[in-house]
Amino acid sequence: MNYRTGLKRSTPSKIAHRVAADRHHAIAAVLAAGAANIPDYDLTPFLPPDVFDQGQSETCWAHSLSTVIYTGVTKLGGTLFAGLPNVPPSPKQLASLGYAIPRGLATPVGSQMRVLKDEGAELDDGWKAAGFGVSPMVQTIAGRYSDVPETLGDNPPATTGAFPEPDQDALEQAATRPILGEYQIPIDSNILDVIDATAVAGFLTQSGGPVGPAFQSLQPDQEAPAEPSGGGHALALGVKRITLPDGTKKRWGINTWGGRWCQGGAFLYGSNFARALWDAWPGTIQK
Repeated sequence: MNYRTGLKRSTPSKIAHRVAADRHHAIAAVLAAGAANIPDYDLTPFLPPDVFDQGQSETCWAHSLSTVIYTGVTKLGGTLFAGLPNVPPSPKQLASLGYAIPRGLATPVGSQMRVLKDEGAELDDGWKAAGFGVSPMVQTIAGRYSDVPETLGDNPPATTGAFPEPDQDALEQAATRPILGEYQIPIDSNILDVIDATAVAGFLTQSGGPVGPAFQSLQPDQEAPAEPSGGGHALALGVKRITLPDGTKKRWGINTWGGRWCQGGAFLYGSNFARALWDAWPGTIQK
């Protein structure tokens, strides 16, 4: 099966304001004890009820961000939507806004807006969308844990090829506006330590970077390889870490290709994969 991706590389000027993750008080406190003293962790109990499946859409960035937001809020003991426990943010609404905001900025005053297209986006587009508020994923597509239709963009059998416009009523009723910190993890030799510290602080890391054929066919006992020539894909890292008796550390992230991929949607990763990323943003949620 050919899985879809959909992440574009970040525009430097759009993310220049982000500060290093070790400026966040909770992450800094974990790092202050020293990398060797970062404990193992397991955030799987706080993940959404099922593994997102973006299907044949270009919305990995919206699905993984929904996972990151839901997990952060749940780990803090909260719920996103009153009366709707165990319901994550709508990836469709995040994607619609993520596509609509840059479209609006690029449209000259007095000109007609172009039709929204499912054509991929940058991580920052999703985070800006979340700043307007998140809406609950109240319905899912048959056979997939997602509310993003597959009949979009260049995927046969596409109808109009248009992506749904943002739901204005849902936006007006969106009571939850998660305050996401504007942090980033430097892509260097310490990246795994900072992802681990972020997880111990209670937050997943949304990553963006290249994946290729080896990642598409990854097996449960294989560690994700670095594939710098691959297509851009967004993931959630820092889901779980264990330390084996010989001191080897195993780390898992979660993908957006459904539970039939790899290990129930999860995958192993290490330094080679992490250091090939383009971006790694801690999903810090303010209480």
